[in-house]
Amino acid sequence: VGIMSVSISDLRTEIEKNQLESLIPNPTILEKCVALCNRYPQTIMEFLGRLEAFLMNSNVQTLTLDLVGSFEQSLYKDLNSAKAKAVPIKKEPITQQSIPSPDFTALGKRPSAEFRTPPIDHKTGNKVHLSQNLSTVKKESANSLEAGLTQGTSTAYSERPNQGQTVQTLNPGLGERGEFEPSSVKPLGQRCRIRTDDEDFENIKSRYRYMFTSLEERARALDKHLLKLQEQLCALASIADGELHPVGVPSQDVVWVCGRICCE
Repeated sequence: VGIMSVSISDLRTEIEKNQLESLIPNPTILEKCVALCNRYPQTIMEFLGRLEAFLMNSNVQTLTLDLVGSFEQSLYKDLNSAKAKAVPIKKEPITQQSIPSPDFTALGKRPSAEFRTPPIDHKTGNKVHLSQNLSTVKKESANSLEAGLTQGTSTAYSERPNQGQTVQTLNPGLGERGEFEPSSVKPLGQRCRIRTDDEDFENIKSRYRYMFTSLEERARALDKHLLKLQEQLCALASIADGELHPVGVPSQDVVWVCGRICCE
């Protein structure tokens, strides 16, 4: 069977010959398979082999309309991977001519592996070591850091201006806020001494008044607040005085709830 043109009869003949009628039982799906064969060039046997592998991987025995799109995607991937494998990769052997050799003539002289002897001092006739040679170069260099230093540096530091003067404190009025005394606990320093005089606690009752009020006093203040709230609710809802009940004994017919329920 040709690759470029596939008809329904050709596909049906190959299916019956190989006894694969259970794969494509629907004639509508058979037409779609013919279109896929013509869209993606391949033989009918290759197409049926890929279809059987797709159904086996999907755990399905029959190709349905819902699986046609997924099968087309897998078919497209398989054909592209097959084309990529079919294209040979050209490997050019690496020869000696492809590697450029360094041009030693441009450098002036080809480097030799001869033994280099240390330089000789002509005045004394002794060999000069590398460390001594570097030290002389460092002293004679004008760019070294030691060129700007002089022997009078330590003398100038000892005779600097404002020598022995103490630095002014950043907050000289720090001790005016309270009494400070040296601490005996390490790390040593100036720590505030806590006093327990009665004069220091004069304004505590006004600042923390709820800490010094009894439960009876707070209950009386709550009763006054509830009575004021009752008057406001009666004015807003136009409730008569006869309909009011004592606090804590509400009527079972009507219960007024405002905000949260407060109880003893």
